[in-house]
Amino acid sequence: MRRFRHCLGGLAVGLALLVAGCGAHGRPPLGNPASGASGLQCTPGKTLADGFYTLQNSSHETVTVTSVRLIGGVGQKMTSPAYLVPIAHTTLIGLNYWPVRWPTWKDRKRVPATIAPRTTTNLVFAQTRTNDHPKSATIQVNYSAGGSSYTMIEVTRVLVAVKC
Repeated sequence: MRRFRHCLGGLAVGLALLVAGCGAHGRPPLGNPASGASGLQCTPGKTLADGFYTLQNSSHETVTVTSVRLIGGVGQKMTSPAYLVPIAHTTLIGLNYWPVRWPTWKDRKRVPATIAPRTTTNLVFAQTRTNDHPKSATIQVNYSAGGSSYTMIEVTRVLVAVKC
């Protein structure tokens, strides 16, 4: 019984460190201003610009986004590189036509790319429906900051559908 309590106590401490944000590193620097709000965005089409996601660097260090991939979306795929696009007047590109025609598109940075400290940027890529019965997808963002590597999975899902 004593050994069980010791293991259970160690498990609780380890879980608390994980929930607190990767142990000794503290809170990861990259987040989403939506504060973890989940949901589904659906737009009819074949290939759309998915500019629904924002990436907020809340740290005092530069973040380098190393890769972005679409996950969990049967019948959908990324059909362009991912780009970091400056946000104009708090307006995101959102789910829009591809290729993008947007005032700040000319200032985009292709991933791998950096996000300056205390800056929020719009993540944009082409998302294509590959069959008539797709499932919603989300993104996985891999990045580094201050000598550490991180992975962030967005909670909001996006669906490019035949009809919504």
